[in-house]
Amino acid sequence: EGIFPFRRLYYKEKTMAEKVLRKQIGDRIFFSTIEDEKFKTSKISINLISPLKRENATLNALVSNLFSNGCSRFPTQTALNRKLGMMYGSILESDIKKSGDSHIISLTGVCIDDNFTLNGEKLLIELGTLLCEVLMSPPFENNMFSLKNITREKELLKDTILSEINDKRYYATN
Repeated sequence: EGIFPFRRLYYKEKTMAEKVLRKQIGDRIFFSTIEDEKFKTSKISINLISPLKRENATLNALVSNLFSNGCSRFPTQTALNRKLGMMYGSILESDIKKSGDSHIISLTGVCIDDNFTLNGEKLLIELGTLLCEVLMSPPFENNMFSLKNITREKELLKDTILSEINDKRYYATN
C-alpha cells in the first residue's frame, strides 16, 4: 500500500553447483578441484610455496619468469605459444607473490572447457600435461637453464623492479 507498493520477495535456498575436492597426494602435496558448470573455461594452477628469505627472493622471482620460456617438447616461447594457440588460444602464466612469510610461485593455465571444443578434444588433460612439462622438464642446456634466457629474464626483472620504484603510489602500497 502507499506510493511504493512493495512485494515480499521469497528466495529459495539455492543448491550448491560447486563440487569441492581436496586430497593429499604426497608429503605436503595437495590436489584440489572445484567444479562448477556455469563457467566456460577451466583453470589449472600449480603453486610452489617456499619460505620467504632474503637469499632466495631473487632466485624465486627469476625461476618464476623462466617457467614461461617453454619445456623440453616446446623449447622456445614461440613454440610454446604456437602450441597454446592450437589449443584454442589457451593461456599459460607464471607469477610470484608474497603471502605472509612465504613466497608462492604459481604456474597457471587457462583453456576453454572440454564441453565447448569443436572435435571433443580433451584440453584440460592436455593443458595439465603441458604445465607439468614446463615445471618438471624445462628447456635445459647442459642440465641448466639457458644462459641467454637467464640473462634476458634478469634484465626484465631488473626493469620491472625499477618501474615499480618509479611508480611511487604502487611502490608505497607494496
